Amino acid sequence: VAIATHKNYRGQGVAQDLVDDAKKWVNQYGYRMMDQLDWWAREDNAASRHLAEKNGFEFKEGNVEPDPYGNVYVKYTMDIRKRKKA
Repeated sequence: VAIATHKNYRGQGVAQDLVDDAKKWVNQYGYRMMDQLDWWAREDNAASRHLAEKNGFEFKEGNVEPDPYGNVYVKYTMDIRKRKKA
């Protein structure tokens, strides 16, 4: 799943609402089907990176991937198993 917020709607909580819905789904069903969630953000997208961290995703050194177009993406992960135990 990829999300992007149109510039006219940024800062209004739209992306957070989507993340909240995704977290509800994971809490209800996802932990049975997966061990972790991944969140990829462009390295220069401070808002996306902040949202990932705010919602419990963790960045680990080395989780960086360039694409063929010169963009650099960073990967955040959330361990579903740890989350379910908490």
